[in-house]
Amino acid sequence: MKNLEHLTLFTNPITAVPGCLAELANLKELNLEDVDMETFQEGLCDISSLTSLSVGSNGLETLPFRLGSLSKLCELNIDENNFRELPEAISEVRELETLSACRNYIEEVPAWIGDMASLRDLALMNNNIEGLPTEISKLDRLVELSLDRNRFRAFPDALLLLDHLEELSLSENSLTALPNDINRMRSLKKLDLRDNLLTELPPELARIPSLKKVLISRNPITRIPKELSDRSILSIEW
Repeated sequence: MKNLEHLTLFTNPITAVPGCLAELANLKELNLEDVDMETFQEGLCDISSLTSLSVGSNGLETLPFRLGSLSKLCELNIDENNFRELPEAISEVRELETLSACRNYIEEVPAWIGDMASLRDLALMNNNIEGLPTEISKLDRLVELSLDRNRFRAFPDALLLLDHLEELSLSENSLTALPNDINRMRSLKKLDLRDNLLTELPPELARIPSLKKVLISRNPITRIPKELSDRSILSIEW
């Protein structure tokens, strides 16, 4: 067991994490989804070798600040819990590259998200978020952002400053318009806008050279600007 690198205890009821897990010096990935762990077990913070931790579907409401002792952790999944806000303890995990906090009750994204300098993939689908802090624009390494099924009525201005973002998903919100300077998102490759309230697309989208796919089905859009339809390498699905 001492050489164990991957451990999945998915759907097994575990009220307490065995202390012996901390002795698994090579354990890198631990999946504790849906194990009836309503309180995060601080003993998990002693598994210093972890690079990936999944604690989704457990009814969690908080995370301990000791989470920061997982200095090698680069992937964290806290989907489908009872978080009303992103736990500030996450800000202590400095090397985190992937964070998924979907299907919670989060109403706003905290300003400290801008300090997560290593973050590359952020998923916040199925929450109650209406806007984003300007600090999110500091995430220079962020390449994928999923904000589907939230409560956005306006396109967040802070997104325009994410120079390296390649994939943005805002489907199933209540967006009515896109900014005319959306071409500032110069690295964007895929834009998902399905199931919103958009009536038109700005022609400036054609000025994003990297853009390959735009999804706009189930919006009240009746025409595509000529600038977009002339882009042979751009796929528009509507």
